[in-house]
Amino acid sequence: MMYGSDSLLPERSWQAEAGAKAEGRWIMLSGSLFRRSTADMIQWQSMPDWSTRTVNLGRVNADGIEASLALHPLDWLSVEINFTHCLVTRDDSTHTVLPYRPRNIANAALAVDDLQLARHLRLGWKLAARYTDCQDPGPYVARVLPRTIACDQTLSIKIRDARLFWRADNLFNADYQTRYGYPMPRRSHAFGISIELWD
Repeated sequence: MMYGSDSLLPERSWQAEAGAKAEGRWIMLSGSLFRRSTADMIQWQSMPDWSTRTVNLGRVNADGIEASLALHPLDWLSVEINFTHCLVTRDDSTHTVLPYRPRNIANAALAVDDLQLARHLRLGWKLAARYTDCQDPGPYVARVLPRTIACDQTLSIKIRDARLFWRADNLFNADYQTRYGYPMPRRSHAFGISIELWD
């Protein structure tokens, strides 16, 4: 029930961005404003018969801000946070917000990078979190996808040139969707070992 179209027009777009960045010994802060304008944007669109088709939407504008913060207070410790607010609307009298375009997205990560525990023993750990705002799936679906937070973790132990690791994706078993009717994977685990054969 997915159909393309041989009559689609090619997309044409331009983008403008202005920003600033400040750096210190253990901190970096940046921010920017942007606009992306796309003519004849191509998008999959849900139809009343429940099929999905590719269509040209006309002109679409994406206006937003981006901000990021990175901290490195210790040689082995770092924190990173970034945030994006973006409003994607049709450039016509309706100013309709496009489906599956969350207005707010944020990412954060806390990392321990090879903290030395003993002469040939080092610890690595990273916890990452992703926040996604509510998403409107379009005119033929009544339910709005709720805001979600999903976390991933990687823990590793380095012994000389070998590294043992454990990775957990969707650490807290969040139940969420990025497309209506298609649940994302629940918690999963991976274990492994990597060996450095040369420097």
